[in-house]
Amino acid sequence: MRKIKDKVVYSGRFVQVKESTIDKYVWEKVFLPDSLVVFPLDSENKIVMVEENRPHESAPSRLKFVTGHLDPDEDVLKAANREMMEEIGLEAKELREFYRHESSGTLNSKFHFVIAKNLRPNKIPNPDGEETISKVLHLSISEIEKMLYEDKLSWTLSTLGFFKILRQFKEANIDEMFKA
Repeated sequence: MRKIKDKVVYSGRFVQVKESTIDKYVWEKVFLPDSLVVFPLDSENKIVMVEENRPHESAPSRLKFVTGHLDPDEDVLKAANREMMEEIGLEAKELREFYRHESSGTLNSKFHFVIAKNLRPNKIPNPDGEETISKVLHLSISEIEKMLYEDKLSWTLSTLGFFKILRQFKEANIDEMFKA
């Protein structure tokens, strides 16, 4: 029988690090809070994105999809609307989680991917500060795809959800994503 011993070595606001000793081997495990990526579609089916100031990152400014963390026990769709209201000043009447990605092992995280439409203005304060968002952009699917292939938009886990949406657009059935 295996002998397993877990120890928390760091616990911060967004990151927890544990060491799991299994038999004689030590495994380091990082845990991130549940996160989400939102793809708000405007009336022209363009995705609303943000340019965000990130002074603590190697590139101090970046173009990104609407993203955030879920509060403990927060509903995914409510969190998606909250993040949109904080970052782009919009909320959606229709939202649907269309994909979930979970990773386990050294890095442990859960990403929820949400598509949103029927947008309307509704701004709430951004807890990261209003100056964090420098620009809100409405970009077509083809513009985003081109930016990815030209390395003008970073390849991140968010991109995984974008490619799921891209397929729906190419098959001309984006509305299918809103059906149960």
